[in-house]
Amino acid sequence: MKDLPASIQAMAPAKQMEVITEQAQRRERLKQEIRELSESRNRFIKEKVAAEGGADDTLDEKIYRAVKDQAASVGLTYDSDSAKY
Repeated sequence: MKDLPASIQAMAPAKQMEVITEQAQRRERLKQEIRELSESRNRFIKEKVAAEGGADDTLDEKIYRAVKDQAASVGLTYDSDSAKY
């Protein structure tokens, strides 16, 4: 209870649970919206990159390859062969 904000600590226990439950539901809705927007953004970028002729010469791809090569020299591996869009 001490971890709760003072405004919630002052409430009756039943009201505290109600407020906490509402906030948890709101947080889950926001997380879902973020996931959906992120997926939409990734699809848009993937389509734009494909329309521009691919990602082989993009800065993202060059940075990804450089980091991947440097990581390999110390024994780290990447699952993907290219940057994810």
